Amino acid sequence: MEQELYYEWCLFEKRSLELINNLNIRKIDKTRMLKIMEIPSLYWDCVRRWELYEDLVVRIDWFCQDDYKKFSSIIEREKYQNYITPTIKYKVHKVEKSYSELIVKELSNISIPLNTKSDMVGCDGIDYELELGRYWANIKIKWWEDGTEQWKAVDNFTKRLMGEFDDLLNDEEYSDALSFDVKLWLGPSSNIKITKDLFNFLKQFWGFSDINVIKISEIFKSEKPVLLESKFDYMRYRNLMREFDKYGLKVEFEYIR
Repeated sequence: MEQELYYEWCLFEKRSLELINNLNIRKIDKTRMLKIMEIPSLYWDCVRRWELYEDLVVRIDWFCQDDYKKFSSIIEREKYQNYITPTIKYKVHKVEKSYSELIVKELSNISIPLNTKSDMVGCDGIDYELELGRYWANIKIKWWEDGTEQWKAVDNFTKRLMGEFDDLLNDEEYSDALSFDVKLWLGPSSNIKITKDLFNFLKQFWGFSDINVIKISEIFKSEKPVLLESKFDYMRYRNLMREFDKYGLKVEFEYIR
């Protein structure tokens, strides 16, 4: 990998890890009971996140191996747009409330010291994280490979749970975690000056292929909002928000469930 691409990959990798660690699936409007992360060193496998809700088990996967290939050479990188959206997908399986309650009860019976001594040394391997509780009272435990002897009970419990969740999710279909079904509306913007850059920016949207300055002026003066787009991914959303702010455009997002 060339140096320029390596720097770009490192930034992409950092943002993707932040995403999969903090991403909230919009369609899952529930309170999470626990969260597990599995992060392989050098990403020889997917980075995975499991979640347990009162009646749901969820797994979110970042297919980092597939994304890494997109930075393997200049030729490969040029096949994609200016930005690359991380390949993050998720699965959902419905469970009985009693199942979730039993898991939380089991976890409550595990006792470990908050501090643990370790003389482990190694390269590569896998990092694990277990997080539970809510904002006002929560805890996150992180360890490498099999952890220390003092934390062995947590390591065993977590890996058993990962296997159970995978068995439940095995037959479920993937959904794209970073694709949004929304309506993006452009509001009245009568005080905005239509520059060449703004004109070219607005031309990209669906329904604007035959647009001209006069039509844009009419849209800006109208009291009714205009539909710009009805579906896009996370990276496009992030970049669009910067552009809208840059041009002083008023936009509104209407999420479709």
